Amino acid sequence: MAVGVLVLAVIVAISPSRGRASPLGIYRPPVPTETLASKCFPLPDGVRLDFPHQVRSDASVGHGRRRLVVQYDLVGAATVVARLTDALTTAGFTAVPGSVGGGLRFDRGDVGPVEATVEPYQHLPGGSIVRGQVVLDLPVTPVGSASRQCADPGVTKRGAGG
Repeated sequence: MAVGVLVLAVIVAISPSRGRASPLGIYRPPVPTETLASKCFPLPDGVRLDFPHQVRSDASVGHGRRRLVVQYDLVGAATVVARLTDALTTAGFTAVPGSVGGGLRFDRGDVGPVEATVEPYQHLPGGSIVRGQVVLDLPVTPVGSASRQCADPGVTKRGAGG
């Protein structure tokens, strides 16, 4: 009987180090750095997204192009279009007339063309936080930091080969 009690006491003593929740109330891993703030794969110099958002995916798609998908929150598509246009023109981009399919087109000599499509989600339930997505077509960005987090898909939102 004493051996059984001793074994049970040892199991209880080591259980926090064996994959169980911490008795200190820490029940989730640390949240990774916000994707664009990590500087791993930054936006073109001077561009800052001035609307609530989260990066869903970021990938090199061939021919020197990058596809960045960002969901926007709490604001409408018109606000996102206005703020995105302001962010790009403030960073020195020029709006290019003749947008295709409702998309936005910009150019800056040292960067090249940037295209954006703002897509509001349809049939959202009341109180939805996420309202739509922005798909950005940008030139490929080289890794901007030697940090180990730049290899973490949880931070960069890039899959294998992204």
